[in-house]
Amino acid sequence: AVAIAQEIDYTVLLVDADMRHPSIHRYFGIKPQCGLSDYLMNQASLPDVLVKTGIGKLVLLPAGAATENPAELIASDRMKDLVTEMKNRYRDRYVIFDSAPVLLAADSLSLCHYMDGVIFVVQAGRTSPKAATTALSLLKGYNVLGSVFNNVPAYLGQNLYSCYYRYGGRSPLEKARQTDGG
Repeated sequence: AVAIAQEIDYTVLLVDADMRHPSIHRYFGIKPQCGLSDYLMNQASLPDVLVKTGIGKLVLLPAGAATENPAELIASDRMKDLVTEMKNRYRDRYVIFDSAPVLLAADSLSLCHYMDGVIFVVQAGRTSPKAATTALSLLKGYNVLGSVFNNVPAYLGQNLYSCYYRYGGRSPLEKARQTDGG
């Protein structure tokens, strides 16, 4: 969301729909007074819950007050109406929803019904291959756009190309020399 919002022509609304363990507001150093749950329970209006982050054209809709029934709120008609309004009112805006893990709560699957696409997030060192496979099977029938492999340890991200070259790969420069006869 931050990367998209920093582009010149893009506006982004980031919605923290993980009402069980909201965290996005902390990344921005924001202490919201209210948020999505308050809006869905008719305790706040939409303009009252939107927070400017100060990063590009990024606006945050925090999760809001803790609630005992987040799955019911996500599956509510008010949530459906909110998503429809966001899609229709702000056609030039990316709307990104962060939700609870698919295997831990029904919230995410309820939310999928409203989404144009889903990005599947896998946490390195924590999500087992079996859990990832099970979660993806639950997302069958939804438009899974791709996946993100996050929290990768730094040592795994270093020198990937040097390992590739050591095991038989050729650099683009080597390939160019070979085809040019040089």
